[in-house]
Amino acid sequence: MVAIMPEAPAATPTPAVDEVELVRVDGLVERLASALEAGLDFYNTWLQSQQASNGYRTPARARPIKCAVSTSLDMSSYRIQSTYQIGFTLIGPDFAAGDDQARQTLHTNLSALQSKIHHLCHAIGCSLSPQQQPQPLPLREVYLCSEQVRLTSVSALSQQYRRMAAGRPSLPRNLPVPRPKRMSALLDDLDEADLRLTSEERPMSEGSFVTVGDGGGVERVVTAESEVPVAGVRSNPPSPPLTPKVRGVGGFWSGGGVMVDRAIAS
Repeated sequence: MVAIMPEAPAATPTPAVDEVELVRVDGLVERLASALEAGLDFYNTWLQSQQASNGYRTPARARPIKCAVSTSLDMSSYRIQSTYQIGFTLIGPDFAAGDDQARQTLHTNLSALQSKIHHLCHAIGCSLSPQQQPQPLPLREVYLCSEQVRLTSVSALSQQYRRMAAGRPSLPRNLPVPRPKRMSALLDDLDEADLRLTSEERPMSEGSFVTVGDGGGVERVVTAESEVPVAGVRSNPPSPPLTPKVRGVGGFWSGGGVMVDRAIAS
């Protein structure tokens, strides 16, 4: 069975697109999201083909596979787009056009991301084609690039908002970014003990939008420039359940066996 792969994204934008879209922040954000989603589609297709050929029986409707790379690509696309949309809602068309500093950062990120995604798609295409020699997938490079692109792009959009909101007391000082809607869905399948993370959505107000606990009673505010620290995801098997306590005949409790009252036993 040959997997049908989506069309690989171009490594570099065409001159026409470069002139029309890449001189504005909204066009750069759209191209960043498209590159991230293309990489996610290719990688998920490859994961599904690996799952189908691993020799194990799987349910007819298998749950989607989640890992650090796919989670990062999905979350990066969502965070960048949602950050831009909130800034555009508050500032208006000027935020869509952007300024030189934000455009330069986003353009640099787009060039780096397109190169990594193109390399990933080429390697996946070779691994799925019987006529070509399989190549190792650059998963670490793609993951690190996705994380860097998300952090720097969200920061660039947040700083652009701060510059444009300066002197406008009716606007929040910092760009308010709510808790990502997809985060809970993305993290549902991860071991709670591995994440050591609890989050609580609070009403949005200036200077305080999302409060995140670190598992030890310490809370901090999450804004557009901050990220929730997530520990490395491991694939260790779950711990066995605790031995149930059994009620003894004589009223005693035991951890694994039954203790009998001596008076009854005699």
